[in-house]
This record gives sequence, structure tokens and C-alpha cells, in this order.
Amino acid sequence: MTQLSLVWDRTENTKKRSEKLTGDKRAILKLLENGNCWLVSDLAAAIGNLNHPSVSANIRNLRRDKFEIKLIKFGNGINGYQLNKEEK
Repeated sequence: MTQLSLVWDRTENTKKRSEKLTGDKRAILKLLENGNCWLVSDLAAAIGNLNHPSVSANIRNLRRDKFEIKLIKFGNGINGYQLNKEEK
């Protein structure tokens, strides 16, 4: 048994957490598909997960999944995200 296996618990809680993250990513994509610009705080409130870093990570994961998500800077550190629906 490795130290990692002692720390990483592969029980039902881990499976539920994994499903939740997948569900959050799917929910974020569904919201972005309307073409509007979304703030992280608005996305978090809309999906019921007020953990902003988790929402940002899911946006990053969507980009890794080849979705083109534009970053829109409003200034003063406020950024929005918008799904690019243009066909290539």
C-alpha cells in the first residue's frame, strides 16, 4: 500500500464527488451555450456551487475538451466568459 492510496479515498464519497464535478461542468456548458457573457460568480450562483475556483477549473476543463471559450475583460479584475459558437 502506498502513501497515496492511504490519502486518496476511493469510496462512494469519491464517486459522488467525481459525478458532481462532471455534472457541474455539464451545467456550466449548458449555461454558456446561450451565447451570453457570464461572470464566474453568476455561473456559480446559477449552478448552485458557490465555490468560484471550482467553476473556474471547470471552465478550464471545457477549454481542454476543445470548447472555445472567450475571456472578456471588463477591467478592475472582473472577467467574463463566453462560448464561441462560430463554425470553423
